[in-house]
Amino acid sequence: FSAQDLAEPGFKADKEALKWGLAGFSSTTVWLVFGAFIFALGYEATGLGRRIALFMVKFMGKRTLTLGYAVVIIDILLAPFTPSNTARTGGTVFPVVKNLPPLFDSFPNDPSSRRIGGYLMWMMVVGTSISSSMFVTGAAPNVLGVEFVGEIAGVNISWMQWFLAFLPVGLMLLIIAPLISYYLY
Repeated sequence: FSAQDLAEPGFKADKEALKWGLAGFSSTTVWLVFGAFIFALGYEATGLGRRIALFMVKFMGKRTLTLGYAVVIIDILLAPFTPSNTARTGGTVFPVVKNLPPLFDSFPNDPSSRRIGGYLMWMMVVGTSISSSMFVTGAAPNVLGVEFVGEIAGVNISWMQWFLAFLPVGLMLLIIAPLISYYLY
């Protein structure tokens, strides 16, 4: 607090400090991220993440490249409904994807990580980058940015306007990013 705040007669620093410290918990985004990580713990405890990973392998696991596309597609499908890329990727996509590499004898902190594990983790990062840009609800800063543009410039950007503006680039990235990453990785 400033010296002026502390000098005011009715100012109670302890109450204001507690109020400031707890202010973050009033944010719905914080609770969204927290909830997603609780879901992630549930995926781990129940084995749901492993079952979803096995389902992915069954339908798209013929090749490493198709699994890379599957990881990106999962993130894209969840992005319009999860307005936090941290919650989506860390709480939902990661618990599923981390179960895939061991199925192919690829383990972290091991030379085998270059087999498929590193590529799938990289595709998770690529997928969240694309999905966070593609939808206004793909990341919390997007919504905040749209609010700022509306307040400052008086320009209102709808969900559909944002989506249609990014769609040409987004589709191109969806198609070529897994392929280029596959060759580079």
